[in-house]
Amino acid sequence: MSKTLKWPPNASSLSLSCAEEMVPTQLYNFLAWVVRISDEPTVSTKVDVNDNMHRKLLSLSQDIIQLALNGKRTMPKYMSLGMAVRHLSGSAQLTGLLNCLGHCSSHASVLEHDTALAQQHLDYRGKLPPTIIPDKFITLVWDNIDFWRGDC
Repeated sequence: MSKTLKWPPNASSLSLSCAEEMVPTQLYNFLAWVVRISDEPTVSTKVDVNDNMHRKLLSLSQDIIQLALNGKRTMPKYMSLGMAVRHLSGSAQLTGLLNCLGHCSSHASVLEHDTALAQQHLDYRGKLPPTIIPDKFITLVWDNIDFWRGDC
């Protein structure tokens, strides 16, 4: 659990790969053994499981870390779920309910995160967003699908 999220966490900080880095191998493997997904007695690397079980083990591991640290360290699952619920539903009550059940960050934390991201954007004075890397080529494909069939 050496890695902590920088404030404010951006999209790459709330990704599955970031959660993989934050979850200790021993906890992950112990949970895989407890729920009988794997019988491999390894401690050096995470056991090999299918993608569906991998996401579930990461979710459960983050729950245990959040519980053990009493919410003092924000895990990617908690902030990303809180942000997703807020942006998709706009419901403070739903975010609060999920927070009370221990599934996501509080509504106040989500608003604080949103405000910090907005402030970070306002403070940045460059012409390009900070996630754009100079001299790195990208491909953009765009189609507005405006075929006229003549029967409209």
